[in-house]
Amino acid sequence: MKKILALYFNEKKPLITMDNYNHLIKKSIIPVLLIFLGIYLLIVGFENIKNYEEPQELSFIYGAFSSLLMGIFIFIINFELINNRIIKKITLPVSLIILLPFAGHLSYSIYDSINTTIEEMDQKKKYDSHIQQGLIDIKDIQAEYKKIYRLYSNDYNELKRFLLEDKAKLISLTVPNGLNEDSVYNLIDMKISPEHQLILKYDSTDINDWKKITDGYSDEEALKCKLLIRDTIETDILKKLFPEDLAEKNRVYPFDINNFQNVPSFDFHKSGNNQFLLNTEIYDKIGSSRYFFLYYDKNNHRFTSNHLINSNKKLHYLNNREGLFLTTPKNFVSLLKNHSENISFEYKNVSKGDFLTSINNTKLESPNDIVNILSECKLNDTISFEFAKYSRSNNSKVATNTSSTVILKFKTVFMILNELESCFASSFYNSKNYTLIPIETKYLNATDENNVHPIKTGMYLDTSSIKNILANKSIFNGAEFEYEKGKYYSINDSITDPIQIFTRTKIGTPVFLAEDPYPYDPFSKCPLPWKIGSLKEIKTNGNWD
Repeated sequence: MKKILALYFNEKKPLITMDNYNHLIKKSIIPVLLIFLGIYLLIVGFENIKNYEEPQELSFIYGAFSSLLMGIFIFIINFELINNRIIKKITLPVSLIILLPFAGHLSYSIYDSINTTIEEMDQKKKYDSHIQQGLIDIKDIQAEYKKIYRLYSNDYNELKRFLLEDKAKLISLTVPNGLNEDSVYNLIDMKISPEHQLILKYDSTDINDWKKITDGYSDEEALKCKLLIRDTIETDILKKLFPEDLAEKNRVYPFDINNFQNVPSFDFHKSGNNQFLLNTEIYDKIGSSRYFFLYYDKNNHRFTSNHLINSNKKLHYLNNREGLFLTTPKNFVSLLKNHSENISFEYKNVSKGDFLTSINNTKLESPNDIVNILSECKLNDTISFEFAKYSRSNNSKVATNTSSTVILKFKTVFMILNELESCFASSFYNSKNYTLIPIETKYLNATDENNVHPIKTGMYLDTSSIKNILANKSIFNGAEFEYEKGKYYSINDSITDPIQIFTRTKIGTPVFLAEDPYPYDPFSKCPLPWKIGSLKEIKTNGNWD
């Protein structure tokens, strides 16, 4: 430091004066700040490169290095640290030559950054408008679907079928036959005639009535005077929602029946053929309407009765077990106690959720197997029931009841077969493997009021209603209907026994949610998706409104 001071003040001036120190500070403050700033920024930049997955751009390092070099050059020039005249003369040009590339790179980076930001803003605007258009299309289709079916659909194939096959009723005002259309419309624009004033009971001396008379015919007035009639016509849903003359008006892009479910793809953000996420639900906190659904297995094109499906998450351990699920243990024990002799049976070990795995060592698949086995028994035959229990916590079998033996009375065995059968149900399928498809009540039948079966209850399809629905809805074409475990019905089967495909019932208000699965926002590391609708409230608008 003394050398620097000596060189600068030439050791002839007094070093320890306030003016000298002030002058020294003025000369050194800018280069020193630039040097420290450059060093700090270099440390930050290299630490960022070392520790983060997305490091700072190289221009950040260039800027830090430029700051450091500029501080050093200004320090050298201000304090005249180089005595050689030749070196002094070339110091400034050399420093400029060294700093100019960095300055040029930084200038270009700033220019390119502005251009890139503007381009990304345009891309974001284009992306948002296309995504919002796609979501609005889904909302419009869902709204029309709900008018007919009272709820929303979570299946794009069903919505596509709806657009192509279903009809909407439109009410229009037309001129009755026998009247000239041009004359009628010219008349409607004129003031109401005296003849029609009598029909409408207007008094021309009344100020309010006189205003109505001079204003011409309203639609309601023209209807009362029989100048117009209401005409109901049927039109395709697709033409109603997306008419051809409006295909390119007030839209960001034309509607495509084959791709409306797909997220638009762009060069700057490719989403492939990903579909908009679509979910529906019955919001049970508002409303008391009842809605009915069928469980549908897409992989096997099969509809399964509700009594074979477990939708209770707490009873997951009952899914896909061998044997028959005991639904009413009290009834079962009571039947055995009242209609059998020499019972050797542990009543206290039987509880709801146990599985009857076999009778007389014959494995069971359907409750009807109980009838088939016991109906062949003779007087004083020994009947053995084997039960299994399963753990609620780890989903494993914890114990197997050893064979419990009862001897049934021959005279009463046939009287209790149906009652015994009703005490059991087939093991459940997991509801996660199924999709809920809405079904209209006009296709359904209600169980008898005297029905006492604990599971087979509610609305159901029978063979007649299945044939009816197959004639009207393409989604059911070629499908199988599983009415008991492993037993299926299809339209070509000549089945004589009655079957019942029970529905799932939900109470509340229909809601839906559609959203972009891969949102795009170049200005955010965690972009929020555009959504329309909600599953947690009654809402049909988008989150951009």
